[in-house]
Amino acid sequence: VEILGDAKKLGIVGEPFNALLDYLGVTSRKLDDPLAIHTPASSGAGKSFLLDAILSLCPPEDLIRVTSLSDKALFYKGENSLVHKVLAVEEVAGALGARYAIRSLISEKVLKSETTIKNPLTGKMETQTSVVYGPPAFFETTTNPETDEETRSRLIIQTVDESVEQTLAILAAQRNAHTVAGWERKLARSAILARHHAFQRLLRPVRVVNRFEPLLGYGDGRLLFRRDHPKYLNLILAIAFLFQMQRPIKQSATIGEHIEVTLDDIALANELALELFGYSLDDLSPPSRELLRLISDYVQRRAAELGVDPAKVEFHRRELRQALNWSETQLRRYLRALVEMEYLVPVGGRVGQLFSYRLLYDGEACPPWRENDGCRHLPGLKSVEEIRAQAIASGLIAAATPLPRKVDLGQTSPRKRAPRQEKTNLAKTSPSDFGEVAEAVFHSEKRNGEANLASFSRGHIPVFEKKGRNGVPAYA
Repeated sequence: VEILGDAKKLGIVGEPFNALLDYLGVTSRKLDDPLAIHTPASSGAGKSFLLDAILSLCPPEDLIRVTSLSDKALFYKGENSLVHKVLAVEEVAGALGARYAIRSLISEKVLKSETTIKNPLTGKMETQTSVVYGPPAFFETTTNPETDEETRSRLIIQTVDESVEQTLAILAAQRNAHTVAGWERKLARSAILARHHAFQRLLRPVRVVNRFEPLLGYGDGRLLFRRDHPKYLNLILAIAFLFQMQRPIKQSATIGEHIEVTLDDIALANELALELFGYSLDDLSPPSRELLRLISDYVQRRAAELGVDPAKVEFHRRELRQALNWSETQLRRYLRALVEMEYLVPVGGRVGQLFSYRLLYDGEACPPWRENDGCRHLPGLKSVEEIRAQAIASGLIAAATPLPRKVDLGQTSPRKRAPRQEKTNLAKTSPSDFGEVAEAVFHSEKRNGEANLASFSRGHIPVFEKKGRNGVPAYA
């Protein structure tokens, strides 16, 4: 699937995990339990651009974008106006009054309200019941780094890369926007949107069965895993649903038509879960955790230069701004979190004087629950190899079932990560595997009245083609 390749052509720099998660969120709108995604980031970090680019790949008739929502706005929508739709709120601040309605829609999948109206015929007051069915796939962004527990329990929290490396990569991309290659990408945008709109329209709201689900592992005894576990399971279903046209449609007397999850789907879900879900276990947001790492490195260097214990090194915000190239607003916001969590202690400062701090944290930049695996570990998460072995032992799959293809989405992002084992890159595979992303033009007219997914270098982009043998969609 060349989703990341198309995301890059739309102007997204890096952010492979977020781009893929957001696309899965758009696709999941046709599932019974669609994904809901919350994106906190600093102003100007690129969260809105990322979301705009991915949402542009959703068919316009399935997308509801709002700048603000009043308290009762969702209660007065049409009865089925949110079913299999994408609801996107540009900024949480514009929909604070609708937070309860949004949370109820995600959790209960329906909104019910009763209001009193006057009957025009009898003149008597009567109760009118309004019902709005859902749930939609949901997206929201915010500049507030603090996420409340109600939001954490219902939405997947993703953060954009605010590192210096990412900033430099974005600046480099901006300087190429008006070159020949840059104009070519802009002109190719309409063809990219048309292909994805057609693909999204072809997706059927078919059920997804995960026969490997009893073998999965996720989390330990901590209470917070109760909220994250269903997100992990729904992520697997969303991945399988995305590949529905490459899977046989099976029939069941009890549940009807359905497709089944494969080990490849679980492998990709694990990769995303390691990068995304782990943050919900951390008391610090990813930017705060990154700032803690940078401050720790800075203090170690200063201690070595001064020949003193790192615990005795004092520093000011101005020093950090100059050393880390962080803005004052960005630094103030995340320093506050480090002070509140007692990773830093203020040792001086008031109005008219410099604020100075000391570092109380002498550990690694990884949170404690990830230190043993290079910041890429989730308690209880089973590897896909372990799941495969148990599935073979239980007779669920044949012993000849091949190992799932591992994917590595991290190589397309400038964000620093721990070294990983060599894996196959989903977005930039070798020519012998997937090949380069081929340019294509969507054929707007149906031929022979049927549509399927054809393979552009095995990239599966939707075009209209003939049926294969026995009416089964053909693949190039």
